[in-house]
Amino acid sequence: MSARKIATVVLLVFVVASVAALVMKNWQKQDGAGGNSDSQPIPQSTTATAAKPGNDAGDVARVPVDLTPKDGPPKQIVAVYFYNDMRCLSCLTIEKWTGEAIQSSFENEIKAQLLKWKTVNTDVPENEHYLKDFDIFTKSDVLVEFQDGKQTRFVNLDKVWDLLRDETKFKEYVAQGVTEFMAGSGGNGDKGA
Repeated sequence: MSARKIATVVLLVFVVASVAALVMKNWQKQDGAGGNSDSQPIPQSTTATAAKPGNDAGDVARVPVDLTPKDGPPKQIVAVYFYNDMRCLSCLTIEKWTGEAIQSSFENEIKAQLLKWKTVNTDVPENEHYLKDFDIFTKSDVLVEFQDGKQTRFVNLDKVWDLLRDETKFKEYVAQGVTEFMAGSGGNGDKGA
């Protein structure tokens, strides 16, 4: 066997071993962090578009969604997780942690219909306009304010991707973003919150 063939085989073995190690590391980290299992399902949104417990990344709802509140008080905030048909572990984690942060921190606001939690698949043709409407290009958490059924402002919580390694900081960031947005700061297409 020539030196070139040996080097090729060694590099191929190295690549396969590296990929296997990364997969195992992510699998163990997710399993140890209370990942997406039947005992800790992905939270359900107020729409039919939420992932169901036990779904894998390829199983997504393909339903048109209108974000405009149909009932409740004149001023409402809609917290939205936008996703598409391609769903990785990080995408599912963002949806899960966002839903948990909103549902645990804003129980009273949700009951009073001041805040709603939805998920929207932007690969559904009727939902594609949200990508342009909210200036998003990937899976994103967006807060949208409606006054008397008309959208008045929005903000993209764009740091969720940076906080994926720390569940506590992630949830604090989302809760703080929602709190500040509900208080009137941020919006009109701002990034951050």
